[in-house]
Amino acid sequence: MNAAALYLIVLIGVPAYLIYLFASWAYRDGESRGKSGWLVILLVLSGFPVGLVAWLTLRPEVVSRPPNRSRPIVGPGTAYEASTSRIVDVAREKGSLLR
Repeated sequence: MNAAALYLIVLIGVPAYLIYLFASWAYRDGESRGKSGWLVILLVLSGFPVGLVAWLTLRPEVVSRPPNRSRPIVGPGTAYEASTSRIVDVAREKGSLLR
């Protein structure tokens, strides 16, 4: 590898990687606080470092959300008790571990 290629990697690659890190952090932080992640990226990167300082001082509290459940909780005391659950019935019909 010659010196020119190494110089280009350092000159272009390192700043691009740092921008990627800041953008990914800003997106996740904005989404976790109930704001649009893309708008937070624009704020943080457009006026860097002033936009970053503005976001860090003015950002809202973290929004607590219930966990995303793709399937119901099956068990005693829930709406899907074992005796009335269609999931358990199907599992029993297929001969799975629920016997």
